[in-house]
Amino acid sequence: MAAVRLLPLALLLASTSAKPPIVLVPGLAGSVFRVKLHGAPEPHFFCSKTSDWFTTWVNAEQLIPEQKDCLLARVHQYFDAANATYHDAPGVTLDTNVDFGGVGGIAYLDPSLKIGPLDYYSTMITYFERMGYEVGRDLHGAPYDWRAAPDGHMAGGAYFDKLQALIENTTAANGARAHVVTHSLGGTTFLGFVKTRAAGWVQKHIASFVPISSPWGGATVMALSDVSGSSLGIPLIPQDYLRSVQSTAASGVFVLPTEAAFGTGPLVQTPARNYTASQMANFLSDLGLTQAADILRNLERQSLNTAQLGPPPAGLRTLAISSYGVKTSEAYIFSQPFTPGFTKPPSETREGDGDGTVNLASLRLARGWPQHDGTERRVLELDGGVSHFEMLKDQRVLQAVKDFIMNVSSMIEPPGTLD
Repeated sequence: MAAVRLLPLALLLASTSAKPPIVLVPGLAGSVFRVKLHGAPEPHFFCSKTSDWFTTWVNAEQLIPEQKDCLLARVHQYFDAANATYHDAPGVTLDTNVDFGGVGGIAYLDPSLKIGPLDYYSTMITYFERMGYEVGRDLHGAPYDWRAAPDGHMAGGAYFDKLQALIENTTAANGARAHVVTHSLGGTTFLGFVKTRAAGWVQKHIASFVPISSPWGGATVMALSDVSGSSLGIPLIPQDYLRSVQSTAASGVFVLPTEAAFGTGPLVQTPARNYTASQMANFLSDLGLTQAADILRNLERQSLNTAQLGPPPAGLRTLAISSYGVKTSEAYIFSQPFTPGFTKPPSETREGDGDGTVNLASLRLARGWPQHDGTERRVLELDGGVSHFEMLKDQRVLQAVKDFIMNVSSMIEPPGTLD
């Protein structure tokens, strides 16, 4: 298929490797975006309308207040509810699969600033390289449009087709099934991918699935991002920068809090109404977020919402890694009722446990995965207050990923055995 042309030549020419290949799937806002402008929207006179390719996410220069609105107008995504399709802003061409099959699109949040706070998968990449892995041969990045959810990724020639081609090519080139290591939204995105593949394909091509810090039951911070915005724990990103994107993006809808994780208690409270996890449709409607409400209905109609995906499929060996001990927002109280266009911050935020971004109740849904079907499903929970984005740098995480991939006994326990 056409997507194969995106793969590095080194991958296609690789000789059989003694090591099983690894594919790294990033989380929300973890893929580099490049943009080309040809009559793009200009919310201010100083916004460029025409340009050749340049990095737009994350580009530190575009995060200054004068450039923020230009950036957000370019990465806004639109949903056509009539035919359930997505499209970008007019005059904008986005490349959301930068260096697909390589690691240039996931190593650092801003590839021009290779510094500690912006290190994303770089530490893990270096770790595997020291084990003898080679980028483009048996170590690959699979960046994607993090605005999207599985319904968008399933479109012809979109991310799921590209990911399938990458995995098929690396398993063929290396003579071994692939291990897929994900972070955050990447875990639920990959779960959506395998749930939409034939069981025989998954068993033939995937050796294991290692999701790190995945929001299996959504996260309450996604509700906050719809109202007043949130940085979602992303380094250097101001609180309100992502609101206009996430309040309309499918990914934000995809990981709204679910009843499976949060039960029936109120997560958002106003003088007029309390909203539970099962009332997210009303929550979006009261805020006037029509596009998000349409996307929620579309995901539910296709059984692709986070709550509908369930556990990893039978036969897929899985290790879910998470952390706890970091204050994580759990519920929000607003002093005024919601009306369309409401963007004021909460008057009070109630905190609970988690990794600072994803709530512990959501992370721990992995404990409930079935163990009776003969599939190895394990969990590892780290204490010590390791935050959401620091997990990919933690030496215990790196060691556990290595041990699981190499099938070495370690600290990992089956779900349900941890306190």
